[in-house]
Amino acid sequence: ELRGRGIEILVHTTVDEITEDAARLSDGQIIRTRTVAWTAGVKPHPVVSRLGLPLNDRGRIEVLDTDGTSRVENVEAILRRLIVQKKADAFFTCGSNRLMQLMKRLGKEHGIPGQMAMEQIMACGLGPCYICVRTFEVNGKLEMRRVCVEGPVFDLQECLGW
Repeated sequence: ELRGRGIEILVHTTVDEITEDAARLSDGQIIRTRTVAWTAGVKPHPVVSRLGLPLNDRGRIEVLDTDGTSRVENVEAILRRLIVQKKADAFFTCGSNRLMQLMKRLGKEHGIPGQMAMEQIMACGLGPCYICVRTFEVNGKLEMRRVCVEGPVFDLQECLGW
């Protein structure tokens, strides 16, 4: 199911290098990209300092719930700047309804694809219990899908808020 969506999960593989246009993996594989959103590590990519956004003392863009920087307006300003700079190839989000709605709106407005990883309670993890069912809008019609079987990653434009 994930391969059909263009998603490949690599195990026993690490990222050896990120360059301006690619990621080089420990197995030698090269993945071409224009933008990398890194969610681990100790030092941000040099492009972060060229975005013109406020940075913390470690050179990172902070988006926190505790100080209000995670407000949708702040995240939207960051995403819009990336869109203008042609550095937003796709949106990926997990767990946050408000950020999902934001990325869905911006994706539709600018023709940027995206995916949402659903966080949902699952009882059996195989599908027959239907505990993990969520509603999606597909081609103008509402459709029920099981997060454990048809997901957990879905097309952002098909996701509905909760």
